[in-house]
Amino acid sequence: GLACLELLLTKCRLTSLNQMVALLKKLTSGAVLSPSEASEEFRLGILRCFRAMILQLQSCSAKSCSCNQATVLPTTPIIQSSEIGSVVHPKHSAKPEECLLAFLRSENASPAVGHWLSLLLQSSEFEASRGHRGSAGIRKESLLALRVLIAKVRCSV
Repeated sequence: GLACLELLLTKCRLTSLNQMVALLKKLTSGAVLSPSEASEEFRLGILRCFRAMILQLQSCSAKSCSCNQATVLPTTPIIQSSEIGSVVHPKHSAKPEECLLAFLRSENASPAVGHWLSLLLQSSEFEASRGHRGSAGIRKESLLALRVLIAKVRCSV
């Protein structure tokens, strides 16, 4: 289920804001589940899907777009999912109708971005606080997703 979605998000780009918002809502619903409500595998899959979705957002070709006026930082994590093995760059994807990266950096997306920053930090902190019972995989994936999200929304001032 989630491994297939992760692979799909890695290979294909989202083409509309509606797609991204719908996917964010679904992933958020899964990300807020506690360890007693969802398995470690499921929570890890949600984090990997979120990271894959954010990682595939690229600057558009419009020179006047705000996505091209920001500092671009490397977002490819050194540690990669064992299911994928390597980073797959989409070559045969549709051109986005809207600039999703510009939206992610916009004021309208601030509540969702802030919520995800909080979810990722809380997830990592919670697993660390559980000591040897905590999931190192979830902690690592939370921090990787956090790194990617920060790099994607970071704009030059």
